[in-house]
Amino acid sequence: MTGDHAVVQPAFLIRSLALFMFNILITAQILIATPKRSTWRFAWLPGFAALGHVLLKALASTSTSRLINNVLVGEAAFILLQCVNFLVITGIDSECLQQAKIYAYADHFPSKLLSTAGLLINLRGINTQWQAKYVNASLPPLLAAKKDKHSVEHRRRSYLIRQALLASWQYLFLDVVHQSSVKNKPYEDPDMFAAGSEFMYSGLTSEQWATRIAITLISGLGAARIQIDYLYRICSIIAVLARVSGPDDWPPLFGSLTQAYSLRRFWT
Repeated sequence: MTGDHAVVQPAFLIRSLALFMFNILITAQILIATPKRSTWRFAWLPGFAALGHVLLKALASTSTSRLINNVLVGEAAFILLQCVNFLVITGIDSECLQQAKIYAYADHFPSKLLSTAGLLINLRGINTQWQAKYVNASLPPLLAAKKDKHSVEHRRRSYLIRQALLASWQYLFLDVVHQSSVKNKPYEDPDMFAAGSEFMYSGLTSEQWATRIAITLISGLGAARIQIDYLYRICSIIAVLARVSGPDDWPPLFGSLTQAYSLRRFWT
């Protein structure tokens, strides 16, 4: 993070949310209303790309934290690519969406629109026929699915409370780590870890190697992992609150560290 605090820029945040929602909802509407190879889909691509470019630039200025901005830009870029895939590469239409049980033919249009928008932001395809292999899509036992309407709403509230509590402690942890790094910067010793020399590996002393390994482990297994998971939880809270998707569509992002023996296992 840069500066003493990671400060959110409200103007860029509001602009980013508006552009993101507009792009997603228009794309969802086109998927529902047009056949797979419709010229309307190709006609929408230039405008989609232009708005996507503006969106990514706005996200890059959402806060004073480069790490937060980079994660947001990366997540949004993947969602935009998923939109292009569904529009013109794989090409899915209303019939495909009904067969995949994203929505039913009898559903009202607003319901269809929200369900399709939820699919577009569901990068792992959780609980769909496009779900990535080996992903553990189950929620904790306390949030196990119930059939009756009252239990579904109770489960939804429980999920939101749980996500909010976890996101809160993650934020506090990241703030403590950040403040500690601001006040104590031993790695800025020019003989140890000077700016611009982070990726220099030739002629290093054993102490310099130890510093690089320690910083990599602390940032990679600690702060960076929690930072990514924190933003994922915030996105899940927004999506579930807006009823774009349900708790089942947002299982834990990371798997157990004891099972992270491959890249795929790391993310499940």
